[in-house]
Amino acid sequence: MTVAAASLTPTGWNAVLDAGGPLLAITGMAVVFFALVSISLFITILPRALRLWDRLLPETPRKTSHPEPQPRVQVARTGSAPAGETLAALAAAAVLRHDPSVARHLGMTTNKRTAEN
Repeated sequence: MTVAAASLTPTGWNAVLDAGGPLLAITGMAVVFFALVSISLFITILPRALRLWDRLLPETPRKTSHPEPQPRVQVARTGSAPAGETLAALAAAAVLRHDPSVARHLGMTTNKRTAEN
C-alpha cells in the first residue's frame, strides 16, 4: 500500500461510520430484543397452550397385554412397627454396624463376627 492510499483509508471512528457500524449495531440489538421478546411470549403462552391441548386431546389409558405389576414386598401395617426401647435398640444396632468408631467413642466393645461364629 502506498503512502497516498494509506492516508485516504479512514481510521478510528471514521472507519466505523463509513462502514455503517451504527446501523449494524442497532440492527443487532433489534434482533436480540425481538428474540428475547419471542422467548418470553413462548414461556407465557406455553401453559395455556398445554391446557388447551389437554382439553382437545385428553389422555387415554394405554392398553397393554401385560397385567398390572403386583408389589413383591408386603408393607407392614403401622401397628406392627417397633416402638420405644425396641426401636432405639434397632437404631443403635444400625449405627454401630455402620460406624464401629461410635462404639469405641462410647466405651463399648463390639464383637466382630468371624467365619466361626
